[in-house]
Amino acid sequence: MYSDILSLIKTTKERDVLLEEISALKASLFETKQGGIEEVLKEEVRSEIARVVRAKKQEGENMEKYLSKLEEAVKSLEEFKLELAFDPTEQTLEVVSNWISQNIGEGYLLDIKVNRSILGGAKLSFKGKYFDGSLIKIVDDSLLANREAIINMISAPQAKTQ
Repeated sequence: MYSDILSLIKTTKERDVLLEEISALKASLFETKQGGIEEVLKEEVRSEIARVVRAKKQEGENMEKYLSKLEEAVKSLEEFKLELAFDPTEQTLEVVSNWISQNIGEGYLLDIKVNRSILGGAKLSFKGKYFDGSLIKIVDDSLLANREAIINMISAPQAKTQ
């Protein structure tokens, strides 16, 4: 029933914007000033969301009930935490979101955190499980595994060249 709007949000940031839009729409239902919900749809709500809400309104949907249930549905979406070394592009978000939908299922939002100190790769956290696939972890693990060889190489006397 809400998939037409829920499919438009991929990240927790987008969720937060949508919740603000829903709040503004709900408040407009009780305003007596000129414009009401149409004014909010035009001025404060993203066009793709406004299009869906207008369609529901034209279908005779009870807007107060619809917006309250939509808000509940949005708040019930689970988070898939992803830590990256770079700011992801829309294309990257689309690819990751599609992968999650195909492999884990629908109803998940990406909670993206940018942490340049991980150098590359990603850290994932989902339903209490954690995976560190960062480049810094791979480098640290390699240095730790080869610690003795590295120390021997560094501390070995070097032959003088003339």
